[in-house]
Amino acid sequence: MYSITLELNQKCNLKCRYCYLGEKNGLSMERKTAINGVELGIEKAKRHRDKKLLIDFIGGEALIDFSLIRDIVKYSIDRCKEESLDLIFCITTNALLINDEIIDFFIENNFNLKISIDGNRDTNDLNRKTIKGKGSYDNIISKIPLFRKYEEMTNKYVQITNVITKNNYKYYYNSLVHLTKDLGFKFIDTSIDKNSLWSYDEYKVLEKLIYKSFDYFIDR
Repeated sequence: MYSITLELNQKCNLKCRYCYLGEKNGLSMERKTAINGVELGIEKAKRHRDKKLLIDFIGGEALIDFSLIRDIVKYSIDRCKEESLDLIFCITTNALLINDEIIDFFIENNFNLKISIDGNRDTNDLNRKTIKGKGSYDNIISKIPLFRKYEEMTNKYVQITNVITKNNYKYYYNSLVHLTKDLGFKFIDTSIDKNSLWSYDEYKVLEKLIYKSFDYFIDR
């Protein structure tokens, strides 16, 4: 499988403290650029034995440009049919803009869905705040019925992406339990804020929590 990632914009409705983009410039990808990316992916995928192409949408917050996503998806489906390629879409989103229309679109078009949430309300809202300074946890949690609908209709798990930072790393294990046991998510993708300078002692604390998480998964 060949995969391409389209960073559709540098716009967001959150202002996360650890965002790798820093200050966003407010720009969106031009349609021509996106189509050129798709065509590059098609040419590369044709050379692969399994003839599969994965197109990954990210931002900023990709759903701010949902109309562009719709356009690219339609174009990609038509082109991959012409080239006899299997096509998979993926999107990473903070979920604030997700509604019934968007979930149905994901279901209909074979999307893999990744939702960004760092843990329980206190942990998530340490860093993941709206541009007005409010926490995002309650908004994300209100969308859980839509996530369950997606899982039931696609037979796929919603993937959770969370970030370990210097102000939340001590809560890593508790966050893992909350996301899996309390909220019922099965697929957790954890990364660490590599832009911070971590001390040896902080790494040792995190190491113990990670080993504790291994025991938790075995017990579960």
